Amino acid sequence: MEQLFLGNEQMTVDQKGRVGIPSRFMSVLRALEPADADKVGVMITPDRSIKIMPAGYFRSELESWSKLDDRDSQERMILNLATSLAELVTLDKQNRIKLNPMMAELAGIDRQVVIVGNIKFMQLFDAKTWREMFEKSLPAWGEAATQLARRGDKPQPIQYVINAPGVQKP
Repeated sequence: MEQLFLGNEQMTVDQKGRVGIPSRFMSVLRALEPADADKVGVMITPDRSIKIMPAGYFRSELESWSKLDDRDSQERMILNLATSLAELVTLDKQNRIKLNPMMAELAGIDRQVVIVGNIKFMQLFDAKTWREMFEKSLPAWGEAATQLARRGDKPQPIQYVINAPGVQKP
């Protein structure tokens, strides 16, 4: 089975602004990036989290950003915001990352955090922010799941009945 980031872990940011990567997520990192398991890409996200990615995934994000057009206002905004708070960091011997203070501030991260698996990457949320977002989204979850399920439904073929003079109906 493919290695995936699933589940969540509650963690604490220490006095020096470091947070550990849970062992369940470290095993996924090691499986995905054996040579680069001690490096992760981090960036701020629009939903007030810090996205933590395997080094290869981070490099592919950078590659996609390099294709954006800085003459287009929307793409320039993405370039300015995403790249200004993105970096490749090395984990320490205890598998901790030092959080960029500005990133942590913008994500509202203080001491109690939740690291959430998101299939191909992890997200670090302030624990209170995560709970509020989860509780707010819970009622809409069922409707969103139904809409996703319907994406795979094949549309029914359209049948035409032509009433032409002199043609008998079956």
